[in-house]
Amino acid sequence: GATLCGVILSSDKTHITNMCGGRTAHPLLISLVNAKMAIRNKGLSHAFLLLALMPIVKFTHPVT
Repeated sequence: GATLCGVILSSDKTHITNMCGGRTAHPLLISLVNAKMAIRNKGLSHAFLLLALMPIVKFTHPVT
């Protein structure tokens, strides 16, 4: 038999000033659905894992 497991993907804009001098990025976080919401929403439970860090690019040429 096969097992189906749900996944939650989450993203939120964050500042990474300590590493890159005032830049911002969108971290892509992943979690499993079967974790209870009370546990999943606590920051210290580490229910979400960092999957990717997507930078926000600033274009050098203004849009006209």
